[in-house]
Amino acid sequence: VMLLDNDGDGWLGYAEFVRSFYRLIDGGDFQRLCLMQSNINTVKHLVGRVLDSTAGLDNRMQALEDRLLTHSGQGECGELPAFAATNLPEQLMDLARKPK
Repeated sequence: VMLLDNDGDGWLGYAEFVRSFYRLIDGGDFQRLCLMQSNINTVKHLVGRVLDSTAGLDNRMQALEDRLLTHSGQGECGELPAFAATNLPEQLMDLARKPK
């Protein structure tokens, strides 16, 4: 299915099947090479967008951590627990269950 799924949505309709299958059978080596390069460039572009988005999230997370550490001495917040990144959801659930 992935070989013929031209738009990458995981579904293969009749028109998409016919168009992709015809392109696969009828296309020459040069056309296949151009399609492959086009797909590689699309993946590179998407990876770049994901990396940019992740960098933005890292910056936001660092700013949030700085704000929390700056304000930890004020009010009831007190000391923040250290979390390991591997099992963060379990640690958050444990923290939520602890009596205050």
